Amino acid sequence: MTNQQVRETVRVVGFGSVTRAMRDAESYPSWPGIKVGLEAVVVPTGDLQNFGLGNGSISDFFLLPRLYLSKGLFYDVDLIFSALPSGIINTLAVYGGILKWTFMSERDNLTGSVAAFVGYTHLKGLAGYTGDDWEAGLIASRDLVRIKPYLGISLLLADGGVSTALVPQFRARELAFHIFLGLEWELLANISAQVELFNLSPAASISFAHKF
Repeated sequence: MTNQQVRETVRVVGFGSVTRAMRDAESYPSWPGIKVGLEAVVVPTGDLQNFGLGNGSISDFFLLPRLYLSKGLFYDVDLIFSALPSGIINTLAVYGGILKWTFMSERDNLTGSVAAFVGYTHLKGLAGYTGDDWEAGLIASRDLVRIKPYLGISLLLADGGVSTALVPQFRARELAFHIFLGLEWELLANISAQVELFNLSPAASISFAHKF
């Protein structure tokens, strides 16, 4: 793989695998204050299958299922965690978390809620790829009874590399503005859908969870 191909791999895999909030900006109570379920991330892979020797088996869309957990802690701080342990699928293992602090609550301000967040994601697999993501940004939302639209913006740094038996370790760092728009719908199951742009590259996620 060339350096440019490694950079493009970091943009697709690193950006696309970052931990998502998948919820509104309002904080959960410390007890029980928990949301747990499954998330699926869909990322267009572009020309990744043609990189290296050009004999890859990556499809046009990268589907990443993972476990999702969000928990209220204290002082309007929440922890969001997502994971795909190694061995479940043969492509990628992902572990990541977000700390979110709601500094403007809709309980006190009728215009909506605003939260700041920082996140970290570690990923390994996918034909020798290893990487880390760091992210910091803001989420704003409005509670419309059972429907909660939210909007977020952040700065994302992805650091990744590819190492195989045929090529040495190449690494690259890529920076992106991450803009995402989501909707949380509270039914018997909590359904969240999120569409986003990493610079100008699209992706989407959907989660099915239960909120306690």
